[in-house]
Amino acid sequence: MARGKGKGKFANPGHAPSKNGKTVPQSAPKPPAINEMPFSYRANFIDAEYEGLWDWHLTAEESRSLLQFLCAMDGKTWGTIKSETAGPKGAARAHWQDVSDLVKDAQNRLVEIGHGDLTQIYRFRLSRKERLWGTLNNGVFEMLWWDRKHAVLEGDN
Repeated sequence: MARGKGKGKFANPGHAPSKNGKTVPQSAPKPPAINEMPFSYRANFIDAEYEGLWDWHLTAEESRSLLQFLCAMDGKTWGTIKSETAGPKGAARAHWQDVSDLVKDAQNRLVEIGHGDLTQIYRFRLSRKERLWGTLNNGVFEMLWWDRKHAVLEGDN
């Protein structure tokens, strides 16, 4: 079926007629829900100045573990990642954690580095003890801490 000039139901797809007969663009499509978004990360917010149990002084084995994890996430959506489990109890591999559940040193460190307004922080379980902590903004995981001994969370170290 041929399209007429400005007439008919399909005259100008993506535009809606206005009161004066001109067409106006329809609203932009909604952005995808986070569960549909692919995993993405940034390393520009890592807390490189911190010295202690969750610092970035990685050993060769820790570097390998982190890089293998990042490679394993490639191509996964956040929905898939959120559904993954780990450990003997089948706990979520990635989830939000209340800042109030963190050890006091971690809570204080968040304030020191300008993240005192956070009420939750995101974490990944990489192994029995290793955790990767950060924030999750618009589908982008922003790495903050490498927790080699599971020392950031109160009662788990």
